[in-house]
Amino acid sequence: MALIKSLRPRAALPLHPHPRLLTRLQSTASASPSPKISAVPFRLSPSEAAHKLHMNALVASAQPLNLIYAGLLKVFGPGIAPIAREFGLGESLKMGEVKACYWPVWRCDAIAEGKVEVRGSGKEGKGWLGVKEGYVPGNAFAPLSYLSYAVPPLPDDLPRYNPTKHLRQLGDDTEIVAVPFTVSPMAVIKRIRYLVGRRTWEGIRLDERDWQETMVACYPLFFPIYLAQFEHTLGDSNRVFTVVLDAHDENVNHCRASWPAPPEMIERGRFNNNYYVNPAPFLPTSTFILPSRPPISSSESSDSSPAPSPSPILSTPSHAHSNPAEIFSSWLSPGPSSPTIIRPSPLLEIETDEEGNEVPIEWDDPRIQSWSGEERAENWEWFEKAVEVHKGIAALEGLAELSAQLPEGADPKGMVISTTPGQKTNFAPRPMSEIRRQLANDVERMKGELEEGKPGWLRRFERGSTGEEAEVQEVHEVQEVQEGEKGEEGPKSGESGEALEKAIGEERKGE
Repeated sequence: MALIKSLRPRAALPLHPHPRLLTRLQSTASASPSPKISAVPFRLSPSEAAHKLHMNALVASAQPLNLIYAGLLKVFGPGIAPIAREFGLGESLKMGEVKACYWPVWRCDAIAEGKVEVRGSGKEGKGWLGVKEGYVPGNAFAPLSYLSYAVPPLPDDLPRYNPTKHLRQLGDDTEIVAVPFTVSPMAVIKRIRYLVGRRTWEGIRLDERDWQETMVACYPLFFPIYLAQFEHTLGDSNRVFTVVLDAHDENVNHCRASWPAPPEMIERGRFNNNYYVNPAPFLPTSTFILPSRPPISSSESSDSSPAPSPSPILSTPSHAHSNPAEIFSSWLSPGPSSPTIIRPSPLLEIETDEEGNEVPIEWDDPRIQSWSGEERAENWEWFEKAVEVHKGIAALEGLAELSAQLPEGADPKGMVISTTPGQKTNFAPRPMSEIRRQLANDVERMKGELEEGKPGWLRRFERGSTGEEAEVQEVHEVQEVQEGEKGEEGPKSGESGEALEKAIGEERKGE
């Protein structure tokens, strides 16, 4: 427990951590708290890590001679060091303690939907938010919690975390420290709901009480990183800072290095959005679908962001100002409020209750799942189907609004693009009414496929039941759906969704 409390600074910290910061990261557990935790193996050797850490520290010092030295190291490798020292390069920077660390990270898939009100029109609509492989820190210790550790796709078969094995994988000479999980992703969702509350954003009025999470699946990972402490001397002043390096890939060029901006750059207004200069996004891929709405003036907007584009679908990666992904990232990774202060992590508020007691992570929650389990593949497949369904719904609503603006009886033609693998793309004009009808049928069909393809664990979670009884209910429901789809001529487009909804409705009445 001493470690956990030592990793919970309650007040703002000096911008550059104390030299003993790395010694405070100590492993206290001899066993994994849950078999659901997976470990990403260390693929980068300590010597390779030290070389890249040193190069990035030279850049982080922002001193001209050190920048030259960093360039030489990048081109010629560490063999250039003796020659560089003869010319006095790099003498102002000293490398201190280096640690190999397993940092706790949650990777999360989530879908939420709810009711919204379009400001100025009085009409209500539906909003939809989908997040795939979002990142949530597993510990609120700042500033390490300000990094998402978002990396390219990880292997599907990551091993289950075993302290005896994984903390010794670099040999007896290199200790690996495992920082404990202390942040629950479910508590993060609850906190986000509280912060959203009721507000107007981009011409849309939101009330968190009108939204629900359709799916939440969280995968706990221990992610490998190296940390190195450096001291930079410039005249009479000393600056101590830490460089963080990912260690998940054998190719050092694929491992992200992150370091804090020099105080003078913060004073000039540069790099003041994040503590680290090179952060990865917390939500690499997200889709936000809202009803179409009229442009809003700056006086009506809740922030200084520009008027939204006509498209109701906001997808990231994106560089649009104040999109949901950026808002989430700026909340988890606040910029420094001054050149000498680190703002505490907002996650500190959810690690403990009002009396200061630790809030335990409910490892038995079915929404917490193993990265290497079969559930993740099912979740991803279902997620992609859900995105297509709701994009189709948004397109259908857009066509309906466009039709409402046309003169009575007007039925202009639109271009339908048909693509078939291995064949030439076909372009054909079709009346708008026909396009709407076909799209409506397709959406109904996809809705049926979406419900039928729902992961089994999610069905059981929605019912609040587990075990053999839930399995029997699930099989029974699928059988009814399949029987409802049968017919002499076969189901027409859209009929499978109707049969499915009817079967599910009858099943739920029986419950």
